[in-house]
Amino acid sequence: MKIFEERYPDKDLYELFTTEYHNEIKKYIEENGLQEKAFNDLFDECNVTAFKLFNLTDKQIDKLTSILNPNYFRQQDNIFNLVDEFKEIVGIDEMSWIRYERVEEDEDYEERF
Repeated sequence: MKIFEERYPDKDLYELFTTEYHNEIKKYIEENGLQEKAFNDLFDECNVTAFKLFNLTDKQIDKLTSILNPNYFRQQDNIFNLVDEFKEIVGIDEMSWIRYERVEEDEDYEERF
């Protein structure tokens, strides 16, 4: 982003990504491997051992480490499988995906709990 902020100092980020600049930015990112680097950095910065604060065992930490890496992520056909694995490892598999909009639309939501 810094590159584009320097290249187009008079443009805001929204404008860069919603106008004709978008294709130029996308091409630059792909050609220079910036997306791949950012993706790898995301996992490199993942501090799995911090989950020990929630009393996770060393075995659970090892399992998290094995799934929270770029190679494992790329092997997934469905990102939600990874989410389900994560929830199972940390013991929150009873949680489910509920979009806020659906909660707002459903008058009986509160009564379920």
